[in-house]
Amino acid sequence: MRYFYNIFIVLSLGSAFCLQGQFSLHQNHLATPCSLHYLNYKSDQLYPITSPEKQAKIVVIPHSKHEDAQCLMAATYKSLQKQSFDTVILVCQAGSDLFHGGALPYAIHGISSFKNVLIKLDALEKISKHRLFHYYQPPFYGNLGIQLQCAFLSLLKEVSVIPLIVGQLSNDDACEIAETLADCCGPETLII
Repeated sequence: MRYFYNIFIVLSLGSAFCLQGQFSLHQNHLATPCSLHYLNYKSDQLYPITSPEKQAKIVVIPHSKHEDAQCLMAATYKSLQKQSFDTVILVCQAGSDLFHGGALPYAIHGISSFKNVLIKLDALEKISKHRLFHYYQPPFYGNLGIQLQCAFLSLLKEVSVIPLIVGQLSNDDACEIAETLADCCGPETLII
């Protein structure tokens, strides 16, 4: 079965880039470092896109175990390679863990997804002082979003990453978290 999506990938000030893609949902492959080059090659064929003219500030990247979705991720990251980022705020959704607020990792070396990315520890410390953020490790183990995003982030130029996983939130809490994250943004920060 095939599904058709209009996916907005790169949002930058005053512009949005949209890809139309066909996603085959019968494939079930998880990206590994050795397969990233293959996904990069295949993404050129499936999603030929150009780099945005303006500096991207927010990128919405769907993640999935399906190969076509991973090719879309590869195309998105490739389109960002010529841009200059010093920090990426990586916001992923919680899996089966039920908690309120945002989870921050406290044992960075215990999470294999982080082995090839530089974690911005001072920003984690700053964010942890907010009432909605807590050091809570379990959501980071086996989180598909963290695994895939970090694999692709490791291919970008050296950037510091602020990883967090968001659990259940009210609308007011979501706005408060957005304001807190905005305080961590500089001119070369990308939010994923």
